[in-house]
Amino acid sequence: MPNSPKIVIITPETHWDREWYLPFQSYRAKLVLLFDRLLKILDEDPDFTNFTCDGQAIMLQDYLEVRPSNEEKIRKYTQSGRISIGPFFILPDEYLVSGESIIRNLMLGIKIGRNFGNVMDCAYIPDPFGHIAQLPQILSGFDLSTMMFARGLGNEFIDNELNMEFLWKSPGESSSIIAVDLVRGYGSAAYLSDKMDEKGYYKIALDRLEELVNKLNSKSCTGVIPLNNGTDHLLAQPHIPIIVRQWNELHPDKPMIQADFGVYSKKMIPAIPMDKIKSLSGELHGGRYLPILSGVFSARMWIKQENAKIQNLLEKYTEPFSALLFFLTGDQYANDNDYIWKAWEELLKNHPHDSICGCSVDEIHDIDMKTRFFNSELMGKEILKESLLHITLNVKSKFNDGNGCKYIIFNPLPWPRSEVIRIKMLSDLTQNLSLDEISNYKLVDEEDKEYKFEVYEKEIQASYTSLRRKSYEMEFFADDIPSFGYKSFFLDFENSKKVAEIATKDVLNGDNWIENKFYKIGIQSNGTFNLFDKETGQEYKNLGLFEDLGDWGDEYDFSGPGPDQIDREYSSENVKAEIETFSTSYSVSSLIKFRFELPVSIDNENNRSGRSKELISNELVIKIELFSCEKLVRIEILFNNQSKDHRFRIKFPSQIKSDSVNADGHFYVVPRSIKPPKDEEWKQKWVPTHHQNKFISVNDRSLSFTVINKGLPEYEAIQNVDGTIDFTITLLRSVEWLSRPDIPLRPGDAGPPLYTPSAQCIGEHTFELAITTDKENWINSHTYRTVECFTYPLQPLVPKSMMGANRIIDAIVLYEVPSWGLLNYERKSILPSKLSFFTINNPKISLSALKRAESGNSLIIRLVNLSNKSENDEITFYKGIKEAQIVNLNEEKPENRIKAKIQFNLNKIKVELDPFVLATIKITFF
Repeated sequence: MPNSPKIVIITPETHWDREWYLPFQSYRAKLVLLFDRLLKILDEDPDFTNFTCDGQAIMLQDYLEVRPSNEEKIRKYTQSGRISIGPFFILPDEYLVSGESIIRNLMLGIKIGRNFGNVMDCAYIPDPFGHIAQLPQILSGFDLSTMMFARGLGNEFIDNELNMEFLWKSPGESSSIIAVDLVRGYGSAAYLSDKMDEKGYYKIALDRLEELVNKLNSKSCTGVIPLNNGTDHLLAQPHIPIIVRQWNELHPDKPMIQADFGVYSKKMIPAIPMDKIKSLSGELHGGRYLPILSGVFSARMWIKQENAKIQNLLEKYTEPFSALLFFLTGDQYANDNDYIWKAWEELLKNHPHDSICGCSVDEIHDIDMKTRFFNSELMGKEILKESLLHITLNVKSKFNDGNGCKYIIFNPLPWPRSEVIRIKMLSDLTQNLSLDEISNYKLVDEEDKEYKFEVYEKEIQASYTSLRRKSYEMEFFADDIPSFGYKSFFLDFENSKKVAEIATKDVLNGDNWIENKFYKIGIQSNGTFNLFDKETGQEYKNLGLFEDLGDWGDEYDFSGPGPDQIDREYSSENVKAEIETFSTSYSVSSLIKFRFELPVSIDNENNRSGRSKELISNELVIKIELFSCEKLVRIEILFNNQSKDHRFRIKFPSQIKSDSVNADGHFYVVPRSIKPPKDEEWKQKWVPTHHQNKFISVNDRSLSFTVINKGLPEYEAIQNVDGTIDFTITLLRSVEWLSRPDIPLRPGDAGPPLYTPSAQCIGEHTFELAITTDKENWINSHTYRTVECFTYPLQPLVPKSMMGANRIIDAIVLYEVPSWGLLNYERKSILPSKLSFFTINNPKISLSALKRAESGNSLIIRLVNLSNKSENDEITFYKGIKEAQIVNLNEEKPENRIKAKIQFNLNKIKVELDPFVLATIKITFF
């Protein structure tokens, strides 16, 4: 430890929750006051050398929308460093958003900062509820060497004998940064007293600062001490320069300067004793020093589902296929990155922790966030539609739409796929088309291969229908859809179908069972099911049991019944379900229906002593489905929630013994121990629920069991007495308070105790899950590819319907398309009927991003090695490669620090990636 501080950096700042217990516009009114006052201080006092905007750039955007006349003044002060913004666009919750969205967040924040003349050179991210394991690699990818945080440490600080400055390594030691734990919180020097003594000194403030500096110095290995003169929505304190001057008069041996966290970083790093600094790796999600508030993983679950859906759209469809259009045709439409960024910006505005976590007032979630989700999704879809249509119109075809309907199936993943696909069909009632007539059409590809298909009537969403429409669905097996590419098909209306019937079906069903070549599922009378894996001979029993427990908590934390409360866990074990099974040539499903009788709510009239004795019916419809060609059990759950104050979950016993599980994270599958840590001294006690992205998996030496989800980030792994693991996935958590002061596992409020009835999530909900099993663990069984096929389905485009008035992307129209406002689209016919743009062969290397570069006519692909071993691959492209290099995450300069190598020749790139490395490759084609 240093004997005394070397230098003290005081940073006037504000922690700005854009929306929380007040809606955005209410907070913006405060923000306008903050900046109006700040500009006055900066104009009048040249010694007020810096004010920091919480590590985010959006504050300037929000202010200048109201005060556009102040833009030049703002620009002057950011260029001179007196106002510091970025590097983030907004401060996100890291767990509940994707890794790619964190990258886009930093890209946008840095872009805005540079536009204003300066970007703070430190990742100041004080208040998210924990930090993901790969954050060091993400931040290093933007040339950020330091992060400052407040929440997330469990016992790591004590167990590893850390100082407040330590080396935080990403998994596999692929990269590292200097992490600075704000051991006194992000408001350590907030609200400094403006009272002076008789000599004109701010003695109260100076004495407080001296005590604080000495305490922080005892935790520091550098003697460079950061002081946070700010906290939630704090305005600039104009007397700070005088306090700094008086401190320096009194303490010339430990000078103080007023500067941002970037200056602190530049002073601190050279002072680190590199031979003595301690290190740490792994995620930071403990509550020893500050509450971690992990109940936000399940608060307002619809938010998590919507966010996952739109992230998937932008990352795996909108950006990649917009880029594909450009590199195949040179067409600029939908390749204006500003248009795509607008969709990203709307989504990113929903990513601050109080927003995405669902822990704000109802107006924010039900009005502002829904609007942003809607706009972001609509923009993403429209860019995708136009990109796919322009590609399709450039594809050569020997078929004429006048005799039928052409369509193309696009594959967003970089390996070939052969899957059952369903396409909507629309007919006009005036045509009097029967189901038999439609079924006798002929389906072929451009090589004249015929495909058997089935058509059945099915209601589809209202936007596709009108007074004269009837809707159907076509199902067929689409084989050999090229890797990140497409394949053309044609539905011939004029020629009778000649393809032979399938001799033997790969799917079977009985009264209470369904089967394909991989699995046989037996449905029990209560709706649970037993799953027999034909390849391993293992049977998994009693899957899909629903359980329900009262929740006395709030938006931040689940709180089950305490010692003064009476409750019992309700389960679907004894319900009587209606069971039906259905099959086609390519799929088989079971429909399970029952009513789950649950308490109406917590008994508020009796001091919340228990849940009400009165029960209410909550209708459940569960569809369990097998496709002929995949080793995957698809589960769709429709739940009409009528109960309040409860947590509703589904359980999957794995029957596998283990002390750890693997949870999909951000560019990393996180191994987590089942055993709880010692939490006697924690501010907030450890809880058994944790985060997942797309899946959770467990394995022993001979079996693996994986549960996949769409937008359901909370799970619990329960170890039974015999050592086997049960997975429970939270489907819904219903509460009605933003925060409560009476949660046993958390000290006091996490926010104001405001009434938020919409957080009860009353009404209809749909949840999607899947199960897959294997003989080996998730990495060796290539489970990640199964997960991605479930998450990112094949995308059809029907040009005839897309070019109509309703711009329908994925429905075959069996009538003349109305042409109101029809655009004249150019047809070049320069592309083959079947094309693969590029292929990744190694299933342990995942494609994280494919997009057009931010500048120039280059392609960006981002790869991640999911394995704990070095992996290599030879990636083949459709076009010849002129140049390829590994660049940083901001796509602007060569990246030499990460442990990755590439070589390119003709149309191939050889890639070598060390464990868990994230590599961004910039490619220029001939």
